[in-house]
Amino acid sequence: MRLVYVKETDPSHAMTDSASQDNRVAVDYLYDLELDANYQIIGGEWYQRAHPDFLWLPAPQARALTNYDVNLLRQNQSWNGSTPFPRTWSPSAAAASSSGVPLGLVVESLIGLSH
Repeated sequence: MRLVYVKETDPSHAMTDSASQDNRVAVDYLYDLELDANYQIIGGEWYQRAHPDFLWLPAPQARALTNYDVNLLRQNQSWNGSTPFPRTWSPSAAAASSSGVPLGLVVESLIGLSH
């Protein structure tokens, strides 16, 4: 099996972004799968010592939110990106910034506006 995944990259100040800038990594894994009469996987073995312990994908509707975003959601706060930034968000924005993370709700609003 050849598995291609996206690996993290260093941040940049580029004005645009595209999939061509993604750091894609390809790895090949060799293994046997043991199947039952109904073709259900019941076991198997790796042929290499280098293999993943697990693979995961986020759920289709998953959101990348921080604890700071969760606090705003608990307060039923929202911002659509086209109105002034809510003053009530300032403490969460400052705390997120000092922790080095963006507010996911702001990022979601900006992505929505960019479409």
